[in-house]
Amino acid sequence: MVERTRIELVTPTMSTWCSPAELTLRHLCHLAMQETCYLGDRWGIVKPSIRQSWLIQIMRYRMKPPVIYHHSAQLLPLADIKVINTHDQTDITPLYLSLPHGGRAYPAEILAQGCHDLDRFRSLEDIGTDLLASVFADQGCSVVAACLSRALIDVNRPADAFDSALYQDNIPSHQDQDDYRAYITSGYGVMPRLSAKRTPLYVTPPNYAIACHLRDRFHTPYHQQLQRALTQRQRLFGHALLVDVHSMPGQAHGKSLPDIIFGDCHGRSLPPLFRKMIDRFMAQTGLSHAWNYPYAGGYITKHYGDMHGPTFALQIEINRRLYVAKPHAVFDDRLHEAKLLSLGRTITALTTELTMALPHLSAAQ
Repeated sequence: MVERTRIELVTPTMSTWCSPAELTLRHLCHLAMQETCYLGDRWGIVKPSIRQSWLIQIMRYRMKPPVIYHHSAQLLPLADIKVINTHDQTDITPLYLSLPHGGRAYPAEILAQGCHDLDRFRSLEDIGTDLLASVFADQGCSVVAACLSRALIDVNRPADAFDSALYQDNIPSHQDQDDYRAYITSGYGVMPRLSAKRTPLYVTPPNYAIACHLRDRFHTPYHQQLQRALTQRQRLFGHALLVDVHSMPGQAHGKSLPDIIFGDCHGRSLPPLFRKMIDRFMAQTGLSHAWNYPYAGGYITKHYGDMHGPTFALQIEINRRLYVAKPHAVFDDRLHEAKLLSLGRTITALTTELTMALPHLSAAQ
């Protein structure tokens, strides 16, 4: 992962850390010759097609090698997967950041029971957003991030939004499901049934009891942390600003998407003043942006945000074309420290400006 100015390599024969400039053609040749590589904390098989792609890159770049960053999945025993990742600052502000879809940890025992290709699961990740957690923390922001992949449990859904089509068991119906019926029937409930390309994730899905166990282990603590942090800020400042950060594909419905899409649930989770401030700020960044389409705000934004307070909520979708060339493996310098820091600092500067306006907004109300 990216940590300040360092990049973790995916082969143990190199030094543990190096800069992009230090990743030479010799290193790339070594990678291409290997049948295994280090995936997070364990060895895994490298597909011939991946090795072939590395060799193609060698021929393409000759003596000018590409920087490679492989955002590998973490296949771990369920008991070893961290529940949530938090960065709590001692200097508390009304701002709190949420990163619900960047997790890339997968319970090995569940995937081994009857799942299709891991790539189907990984297609649901908001690739790169987990890296932004440390960027935000370095900028002085408090953050909570999910560690388990949202393909297993989606913390941006109601806790009881289970998809009955996924289980052979008879599962209870809950009122929380009503507002998210479209998501559930489409295959994207609290435990998704389909990949991003709408192909099945499971050959043999987990039973409902296992699904509930995963929900209780990962979904519940995430929202307990959110509620605790927001309540603390309401008590200290009288208000809180929750910013829920995601990444999105470059296109939707056959049309290119802007660099950033802001979601305020069509005006229900954020005051109109903030929308004007965001528009003014974005006009100075050189990044294109839009509001609410096709991402108006998920469960977290809707559940915690209210335009009248005391908690305001904003969803931010970052276009992955800004930093990703291929899913989970990025060539050239499109995903490295400078680009991530730039995006993270832009978001931090924007949210800081909104946070500073909160006392004036409360006084006006």
